[in-house]
Amino acid sequence: MVHRKARVIVEVDSQAHHGDEVAKARDARRDAALHRLGYVVVRLSWRQVVMTPDEALDEVVQVISERLPSAELARIPPMLVPPLSERAAGALARLQQDGPQVDGPAGGPLGHYPVGQVLGAVPGLTSDRPRRRVVAELVDAGRIVPVVERRKTPGGREEPYLPGGKHLRFELAQVA
Repeated sequence: MVHRKARVIVEVDSQAHHGDEVAKARDARRDAALHRLGYVVVRLSWRQVVMTPDEALDEVVQVISERLPSAELARIPPMLVPPLSERAAGALARLQQDGPQVDGPAGGPLGHYPVGQVLGAVPGLTSDRPRRRVVAELVDAGRIVPVVERRKTPGGREEPYLPGGKHLRFELAQVA
């Protein structure tokens, strides 16, 4: 991604394509060439973007805000919220009406919607594949957010973790 006025480029690097020494050297040469043209390159890992998206966004916004006068920042439009299909809008309305099924220590954290509840909220569909497409639409539109947990690695370090299958939970996003 590029912000031309601020001359900021955002690169998202995966371990698969940017993890070895050859790729790192190529990225460094590219960053140096862009720097000579007056650009700042913000490199985020795929893991940062997926596991801690708010922190990744904050980092990008910080760099852009440092490079733009405040008058320019005031003109940046708010993020547009894409319209939802009828089914996705119906599922979101049902989730908002029903509230989360997970309600505390015995069932899990307060305010989380288990994946089964989210799938079950999709109106008019009974098979999982089409319901999953509607849930993916809600995630892509930023209306629901998967809950990222923390777990200890074998070395004792805590790291972000996105559970799969029936353990996946969601939160409703705050959309203006």
